[in-house]
Amino acid sequence: MLLEDKDAKIAGLEAGNAELEERIARLERLISRNSGNSSLPPSLDDQPGRTAPPARGKGKGRNAGKQPGSPGSNLAWSENPGRTVPHFPRGAAAFTSSSSPASSTA
Repeated sequence: MLLEDKDAKIAGLEAGNAELEERIARLERLISRNSGNSSLPPSLDDQPGRTAPPARGKGKGRNAGKQPGSPGSNLAWSENPGRTVPHFPRGAAAFTSSSSPASSTA
């Protein structure tokens, strides 16, 4: 009877260990969730026990713009920046007022 008691106790301990392992896995999964990898709002990232998502970098670390050594191009400065050039549309106006005589067909 002594061996049967030990076997029953061992089976109970193994079952308890399995439950604890499942609980630990579930808790680790919950702790690792943040706004960057789940649907949680960012306001929940600063709660105790939670790690903030890693800061997103600028991408590939390349500089924007032309390649080094290639000739640049720019819009030349105007000698008379105060000059205005009137631009008017050609043809009929796109919008007419409903009270104008041209739009009433009586």
